[in-house]
Amino acid sequence: MAKECPADAATVGGVSDAVRGLAAVFWEAGAVGGLRVDAPCIARWKTVDGQMTVAVAGPAHAARTINVHWQDRGERSVEVRNGRPGSVTF
Repeated sequence: MAKECPADAATVGGVSDAVRGLAAVFWEAGAVGGLRVDAPCIARWKTVDGQMTVAVAGPAHAARTINVHWQDRGERSVEVRNGRPGSVTF
């Protein structure tokens, strides 16, 4: 299974493969592989049957809202509470 590294920078690092989708660590707001976030987070996303599901965890383990924008499908808000990840589907 081939792995790709779509981002390797000071602000975001990411890895992807055909089975698991794409995952990234955002040290600050940024974008990679069609996904843009407005706050530091750890994100994992994958397309299944035409729907993109994005799971987000906050590295500070604090309650907050992280806004996620996926290419041309718009923006959604993800609630992250007490270190538990949240998810949203586009």
